Amino acid sequence: MAWTAPQTWTLGQVVQPSDMNTQIRDNLSETAPAKAATSGYLFRVTGANTLEEVQDQTTGWLDASSAILPSGAFDSPAQRRLVESASQRFWYELLFDDASARYAQWQVALPRNADLSDATITIVWKAAATTGNVRWSIGYQAVGDDDLWDAETVSFSTDGEDAAKETAEDMNEYSQTAAFTAATGDVLRIRIARLGDHANDSMSGDARVLGVKLTLGLSH
Repeated sequence: MAWTAPQTWTLGQVVQPSDMNTQIRDNLSETAPAKAATSGYLFRVTGANTLEEVQDQTTGWLDASSAILPSGAFDSPAQRRLVESASQRFWYELLFDDASARYAQWQVALPRNADLSDATITIVWKAAATTGNVRWSIGYQAVGDDDLWDAETVSFSTDGEDAAKETAEDMNEYSQTAAFTAATGDVLRIRIARLGDHANDSMSGDARVLGVKLTLGLSH
């Protein structure tokens, strides 16, 4: 069904049922009240006289410079370094080697209007290597009022591989959908690991993580 340009009526014109169906019924079905189905969603224009219901989203950036690195007592840390390029650009990287499992973690407060049923965690990384796969693992946990801060339960998504880019140092993004239960306003922990000693991790050299993107749906 699509919007039909309204007809100009004339005095004495006989109105047929098909006219009412097209001009009234079908056109009303193309308006926002008729298309509204999900609480908190918005509308966007996808073409002339065309609306689509969509969920608003926000994406936050968790920089390598703000990562919490373990001491090595339980988990081995990634190595953080400051990079200064000849083009006068500066950034931090987390180095995940190809020989062992190494970890990094971030903590971020969830927006109070976050829709936690639709979240994506994306590792942004690069490498000098141009062949092979990196085995990534992403863990996440939400804690809030009345929760134990040092809670043992951590929800892990499925581990997976991401191939190195064909051009050295090109940015690469590895994403997983996060399915976790949390209250809006909770603190979300995100823990990533390169499983360098895994049989499916075949890329030689460091995977250099620039940061993590957290994409959340928003309700209005």
